[in-house]
Amino acid sequence: MSIFLALLAATLPAAPVAAEATDPVSIVDHAARERGDPSEVLVLGTAHLSSLSADFDTARFDPLLGRLEDWQPDAIAIENLDGPQCDFLRAYAHAYDDTAETYCPDPAPAREALGMNAAQAHREIGALLSEGAT
Repeated sequence: MSIFLALLAATLPAAPVAAEATDPVSIVDHAARERGDPSEVLVLGTAHLSSLSADFDTARFDPLLGRLEDWQPDAIAIENLDGPQCDFLRAYAHAYDDTAETYCPDPAPAREALGMNAAQAHREIGALLSEGAT
């Protein structure tokens, strides 16, 4: 019976173009083509490179790096933790064993240089930006 259904489906006309009009990807692609400035996006999925062994031959990345250099994207996005996320991980280290130590830089040198912690620095930045806006 499945062979019969497959043959029947193969003889049916293609789906109407109207169905494509409701597909979000098609809508965005169409709008970009009309504007004349479609964006190129690369989504590269890898394991965390920090999990590689110390003797991993990084020359294995050369083909990828060469293709990125040839492509010359305007920007490359990476997955990363920001300061507040790292502060949270440190505050709840009992629940997130070694996560902050693995993925976050040590904030001590920055705190020493600034003479304030991250929350104080955030408030100071807000104050400076609001002064510039007036």
